[in-house]
Amino acid sequence: MDFKPCILIPCYNHSVEFEKFLPRLLRATGTLKIFLIDDGSVPEEAQRLQAIADGNSTIQLIRLARNGGKGTAIKAGFEAAIRQGFTHALQIDADGQHDPDEIPLFLKRAGQNPEAGIFGAPVYDDSAPKARVYGRKITNFWLVIETFSLKMKDGLCGFRVYPLETVKKLLKKSFWSSRMGVDLHLLVELCWLHVPVIFVDIHVIYPEGGRSHLTPFKGNLAISLTHTQLVIRRIWRLLTFRI
Repeated sequence: MDFKPCILIPCYNHSVEFEKFLPRLLRATGTLKIFLIDDGSVPEEAQRLQAIADGNSTIQLIRLARNGGKGTAIKAGFEAAIRQGFTHALQIDADGQHDPDEIPLFLKRAGQNPEAGIFGAPVYDDSAPKARVYGRKITNFWLVIETFSLKMKDGLCGFRVYPLETVKKLLKKSFWSSRMGVDLHLLVELCWLHVPVIFVDIHVIYPEGGRSHLTPFKGNLAISLTHTQLVIRRIWRLLTFRI
């Protein structure tokens, strides 16, 4: 099967940040198709995203009528990519936290390991909020329990490549995390399907004046609820001998 990757970018009211990030992204992706998913942004932001897409032939804007959360946006991007015959989707954040110069490395690893998921493992600088750094350590502890693997370096980084043939199986499942827990949820689901998982160290930057749509309380609550669901399902899998 030919290796045919695309780029998938969920975006909610980050049009200004995305516009600043776009030149670097385009240099790294060349002619690759970019699915930009507007997750119900406010009209001003939506108009700016539309103008960006209209000015770039490689960008296809997918607009969701209302904000459904990151998981809903990613799902819409997956469905579009699968319909158009792509084999892999590289997901990256819209706000410039990830270095697009690392995209070729991710795609190279995916091309060499077409059945694997390629996941970013953040290396933080001094701009990273301490709550994020320590919170990730807690998440990684639970990730070991949920996957029975000590090889899990990070479950929350949104810089990753998915094999879409496997994603098709996940789209058929009734359980789907619609909001911020989706990155964690999908990694665990891939592990349960015995999909190879490869981690790549990346640098994550928190731009000065950058915006987040989640307060620490809401963000931690969303992640905690996802962990709770995954641990319960992990126990059920053990009880039903589906290791």
